[in-house]
Amino acid sequence: MPVIHLSGACCHVYWASLVAARGGGSPILVAEKIKDDRLRQGNLATARQLAAEAAIKKGDFDIAIRYADQLGATIRARFFVVSAQALREKKELVRAKEALESGLLIAEKADPGYSQLSAVVAIADLMASVDANRGFEIMKSGIDAVNHIPLTGNVVASIANKFDSRQGFFILGKTDFDRALLLSQSIQQKESSVTAQISACRGLLAKNPGAR
Repeated sequence: MPVIHLSGACCHVYWASLVAARGGGSPILVAEKIKDDRLRQGNLATARQLAAEAAIKKGDFDIAIRYADQLGATIRARFFVVSAQALREKKELVRAKEALESGLLIAEKADPGYSQLSAVVAIADLMASVDANRGFEIMKSGIDAVNHIPLTGNVVASIANKFDSRQGFFILGKTDFDRALLLSQSIQQKESSVTAQISACRGLLAKNPGAR
């Protein structure tokens, strides 16, 4: 098999073009032809993500996780979340919960920071709709991470957005509003705390429309 030796942006353009030209051939095999080690590793990571995403679409969750296993911790955790989402839609709640628990173990070992926080909150969000009690526990872990992350303007806005969804605190608010409210109030960053409280209130209102 010939080895391709390109550099810089040309390599990325070639790689993407070649994959497309091969009509969906293996991106991993194409990426492995790149001789430059740094570029090869970067493209291999992208190729493995593509392969994992394709496997999830086919319902091959074990294969997807196998591809993702060679990626960074928070990316691997994200694929467990995506797999769990698909399993939940298939009403396979036990397997969905198992996938989320596996993702959490990986996320907890990742380097502290926004990426780790994002993974934990995503897991808590989905877990809330699979097992509410476990969702509360994991959300508390997410909040502990929020309360220890260095804050900048962009990070503050991004964190607040994590708590503004139709999952997470919205679902927890429908399940146990008082508990969800106390949990949301434990977030030290004010904007994020207010956003989480509003989501919990929306959950309560969705459960009891007459309370509007």
